[in-house]
Amino acid sequence: MESPASQHVDLYGHELLSRYLAARNAAQAVIDLNLSHLLMVEARLRENLEWVRKAEIIFIIAAAALAGICVLVLTKTVLGPLRILTDSAHKIETGDLELSVAVKSRDELGELARAFNAMAAKLREYRRI
Repeated sequence: MESPASQHVDLYGHELLSRYLAARNAAQAVIDLNLSHLLMVEARLRENLEWVRKAEIIFIIAAAALAGICVLVLTKTVLGPLRILTDSAHKIETGDLELSVAVKSRDELGELARAFNAMAAKLREYRRI
Protein backbone atom coordinates (compact mmCIF):
# COMPACT_ATOMS: atom_id res chain seq x y z
CA MET A 1 0.00 0.00 0.00
CA GLU A 2 1.17 3.46 -0.91
CA SER A 3 1.70 6.13 1.62
CA PRO A 4 -0.56 9.18 1.57
CA ALA A 5 2.38 11.37 0.66
CA SER A 6 3.18 9.31 -2.42
CA GLN A 7 -0.52 9.39 -3.39
CA HIS A 8 -0.39 13.19 -3.24
CA VAL A 9 2.74 13.23 -5.37
CA ASP A 10 1.11 10.93 -7.94
CA LEU A 11 -2.08 13.02 -7.92
CA TYR A 12 -0.07 16.18 -8.42
CA GLY A 13 2.27 14.67 -11.03
CA HIS A 14 -0.35 12.97 -13.17
CA GLU A 15 -3.53 14.94 -12.79
CA LEU A 16 -3.05 18.35 -11.29
CA LEU A 17 0.15 19.29 -13.11
CA SER A 18 -1.28 18.35 -16.50
CA ARG A 19 -4.50 20.27 -15.77
CA TYR A 20 -2.50 23.27 -14.56
CA LEU A 21 -0.35 23.24 -17.71
CA ALA A 22 -3.47 22.94 -19.92
CA ALA A 23 -5.12 25.86 -18.09
CA ARG A 24 -1.93 27.92 -18.34
CA ASN A 25 -1.64 27.19 -22.06
CA ALA A 26 -5.30 28.10 -22.59
CA ALA A 27 -4.84 31.35 -20.64
CA GLN A 28 -1.75 32.18 -22.72
CA ALA A 29 -3.73 31.50 -25.90
CA VAL A 30 -6.42 33.93 -24.71
CA ILE A 31 -3.74 36.53 -23.88
CA ASP A 32 -2.14 36.07 -27.31
CA LEU A 33 -5.53 36.37 -29.02
CA ASN A 34 -6.33 39.55 -27.07
CA LEU A 35 -2.93 41.02 -27.88
CA SER A 36 -3.30 40.30 -31.59
CA HIS A 37 -6.79 41.84 -31.54
CA LEU A 38 -5.46 44.94 -29.73
CA LEU A 39 -2.68 45.32 -32.29
CA MET A 40 -5.21 45.06 -35.12
CA VAL A 41 -7.47 47.67 -33.47
CA GLU A 42 -4.48 49.95 -32.90
CA ALA A 43 -3.54 49.73 -36.58
CA ARG A 44 -7.09 50.63 -37.62
CA LEU A 45 -7.15 53.52 -35.14
CA ARG A 46 -3.90 54.85 -36.57
CA GLU A 47 -5.37 54.69 -40.09
CA ASN A 48 -8.52 56.49 -38.93
CA LEU A 49 -6.48 59.11 -37.12
CA GLU A 50 -4.45 59.77 -40.26
CA TRP A 51 -7.67 60.13 -42.28
CA VAL A 52 -9.09 62.54 -39.68
CA ARG A 53 -5.92 64.63 -39.80
CA LYS A 54 -6.11 64.87 -43.59
CA ALA A 55 -9.82 65.75 -43.44
CA GLU A 56 -9.11 68.39 -40.79
CA ILE A 57 -6.49 70.01 -43.02
CA ILE A 58 -8.89 69.98 -45.97
CA PHE A 59 -11.64 71.55 -43.85
CA ILE A 60 -9.28 74.25 -42.56
CA ILE A 61 -8.20 75.10 -46.11
CA ALA A 62 -11.83 75.14 -47.26
CA ALA A 63 -12.83 77.37 -44.35
CA ALA A 64 -9.98 79.77 -45.11
CA ALA A 65 -11.00 79.90 -48.77
CA LEU A 66 -14.62 80.50 -47.81
CA ALA A 67 -13.57 83.26 -45.42
CA GLY A 68 -11.53 84.84 -48.21
CA ILE A 69 -14.51 84.72 -50.56
CA CYS A 70 -16.72 86.28 -47.87
CA VAL A 71 -14.20 89.08 -47.39
CA LEU A 72 -14.13 89.75 -51.14
CA VAL A 73 -17.92 89.75 -51.41
CA LEU A 74 -18.34 91.99 -48.38
CA THR A 75 -15.66 94.33 -49.68
CA LYS A 76 -17.45 94.65 -52.99
CA THR A 77 -20.98 94.93 -51.58
CA VAL A 78 -20.27 97.13 -48.56
CA LEU A 79 -17.05 99.01 -49.07
CA GLY A 80 -17.64 99.70 -52.78
CA PRO A 81 -20.82 101.74 -52.23
CA LEU A 82 -19.24 103.48 -49.23
CA ARG A 83 -16.31 104.54 -51.41
CA ILE A 84 -18.72 105.89 -54.01
CA LEU A 85 -20.57 107.88 -51.34
CA THR A 86 -17.28 109.17 -49.90
CA ASP A 87 -16.08 110.28 -53.34
CA SER A 88 -19.45 111.93 -53.99
CA ALA A 89 -19.28 113.78 -50.66
CA HIS A 90 -15.84 115.11 -51.62
CA LYS A 91 -17.20 116.27 -55.00
CA ILE A 92 -20.08 118.08 -53.31
CA GLU A 93 -17.56 119.62 -50.92
CA THR A 94 -15.76 121.10 -53.95
CA GLY A 95 -19.04 122.57 -55.24
CA ASP A 96 -20.34 119.93 -57.67
CA LEU A 97 -23.97 119.95 -56.54
CA GLU A 98 -25.31 118.35 -59.73
CA LEU A 99 -24.01 115.02 -58.53
CA SER A 100 -26.42 112.13 -57.99
CA VAL A 101 -25.50 108.74 -56.55
CA ALA A 102 -27.04 105.66 -58.18
CA VAL A 103 -29.25 103.72 -55.77
CA LYS A 104 -28.74 100.01 -56.39
CA SER A 105 -30.10 98.40 -53.25
CA ARG A 106 -32.89 98.62 -50.72
CA ASP A 107 -30.74 98.05 -47.65
CA GLU A 108 -29.10 100.59 -45.37
CA LEU A 109 -26.58 101.56 -48.04
CA GLY A 110 -29.40 102.23 -50.50
CA GLU A 111 -31.16 104.34 -47.87
CA LEU A 112 -27.94 106.26 -47.31
CA ALA A 113 -27.59 106.85 -51.07
CA ARG A 114 -31.20 108.14 -51.25
CA ALA A 115 -30.55 110.47 -48.28
CA PHE A 116 -27.35 111.65 -49.97
CA ASN A 117 -29.25 112.43 -53.19
CA ALA A 118 -31.94 114.28 -51.22
CA MET A 119 -29.24 116.30 -49.45
CA ALA A 120 -27.61 117.17 -52.80
CA ALA A 121 -31.01 118.23 -54.19
CA LYS A 122 -31.64 120.49 -51.17
CA LEU A 123 -28.19 122.04 -51.56
CA ARG A 124 -28.88 122.69 -55.27
CA GLU A 125 -32.16 124.33 -54.30
CA TYR A 126 -30.44 126.52 -51.66
CA ARG A 127 -27.81 127.51 -54.20
CA ARG A 128 -30.51 128.60 -56.69
CA ILE A 129 -32.21 130.69 -54.02
